[in-house]
Amino acid sequence: IAASVVPKTHYYTAHIGDVLTLDWSAVNGKDATIWLKLTMPSTPVTITLPSTITAWRDDFGNTASAPDMSTAGTYWIFIHKDAAQVWANAKKVA
Repeated sequence: IAASVVPKTHYYTAHIGDVLTLDWSAVNGKDATIWLKLTMPSTPVTITLPSTITAWRDDFGNTASAPDMSTAGTYWIFIHKDAAQVWANAKKVA
């Protein structure tokens, strides 16, 4: 998943065994956010989220856990990189 100077939504359908990675090279040295709309298929599969995410946060900035994506549906994952860390927030929306 490549970050860009102008944020855009990345659409992704999970496939068994996928390992997602992040590419921040286009925004090197800048704060940036990646918007990922992930679809978990009707038979959920196991994927690996980017290992560079150093923290998960809830809507209020508190420490949270990586999302439980064990059910089919649509998940929004917001991944933000700043000078200190790469953190993310995720929720199932459908």
